[in-house]
Amino acid sequence: MNSITASFRTARTQQLAEAMQDARHYTLALFDCFAAAGMDVPRNVPQLRIVNPPLWELGHTAWFAEWFILREALSSHPADAQFASLLTKGDDWFDSANVPHRSRWTLDLPTTGGVKTYCHEVLDRVVDKLSREANTDEALYPYRLALAHEDMHGEAYLYTLQTLGLDAPAHLAHDEPASADRGSIRFPGGTLQQGCAADTAGFVFDNEKVAHPVYVAPFHMDAGLVTNARYMDFIADGGYDNRQFWSTGGPRG
Repeated sequence: MNSITASFRTARTQQLAEAMQDARHYTLALFDCFAAAGMDVPRNVPQLRIVNPPLWELGHTAWFAEWFILREALSSHPADAQFASLLTKGDDWFDSANVPHRSRWTLDLPTTGGVKTYCHEVLDRVVDKLSREANTDEALYPYRLALAHEDMHGEAYLYTLQTLGLDAPAHLAHDEPASADRGSIRFPGGTLQQGCAADTAGFVFDNEKVAHPVYVAPFHMDAGLVTNARYMDFIADGGYDNRQFWSTGGPRG
């Protein structure tokens, strides 16, 4: 996420304003990588099930913030928006709940410049509205939601760059750490509370409700990160075909 990864759930107005501006700067920097390769035009992007056309994704990210913050929608239902979009066909273009994935390559989207202008206008209005909000969880919920959503699409942009064989911005590129066996960490297992309690302060996703006990069997895991190189070795060695590593529920501990 951004500089307030650990606290976006409880971030206040000034923190949120700075974080939302940082997130949009990050999103646009990643989008420019696609534009430099000519992939800001949807028809130039391979139609794959695991990616979106970058221009559509950019517009959708801004639309989401407009929908829940500026248009004050309480859900994703079309009738819940209190105000019209800044774009005449904003909902027809960028509402992911009603625009099938396969159709996103053939929409009559605005130009790259038009979508960027929309992004800037939405953000300016969001930050202005945020400056007048009360520092309460209820008032700040849609802002925290929009921030988490944009950060999620930032991650999607990164894996799309990788999928399409494009380089990320230099300041985001890191050499893969050396593969080192750091052993494993063992967990004794037991019962834990999964989810958030009803009185949890700050932002909570709807799928984090409601707290309930879950038993976790004893297990162990690597103490270090698995590098791409080691993961490729596992695939090449037939790891996915070796039944001793797998159960019907997933990998064995």
